[in-house]
Amino acid sequence: MLTQTLHDLKKHSRELLEEIAMMVEVKASEGDQKPHEVIFSRREVREYTKWSDWKVRECMTQLVDLEYIRAMGGSQGKQCAYQISGLIPYNEFSLNGLTSPEKLSEIFQRGSN
Repeated sequence: MLTQTLHDLKKHSRELLEEIAMMVEVKASEGDQKPHEVIFSRREVREYTKWSDWKVRECMTQLVDLEYIRAMGGSQGKQCAYQISGLIPYNEFSLNGLTSPEKLSEIFQRGSN
């Protein structure tokens, strides 16, 4: 729940962006590219994630609207290609800097002794 309040994306859109980031990392390493140079389609995203077309379409619309990914072409029935934004650090989704529940428990135990 806390991660949802720290992010402007809906839960499923954030999950899809994490999946896309992993897919792009794999494609980048296979093609000797940087992640933000990799071009991918919705079909590739569906095949990689095993998500429904409707869910991928809905989440990718939000990702494009908020500029986490870029849509390239695709007007008037043509296939749309995408790139992940080079401005978004992939580790943005982590909660680095926050104290873990385990560490909080340890601190609490020491304080109550």
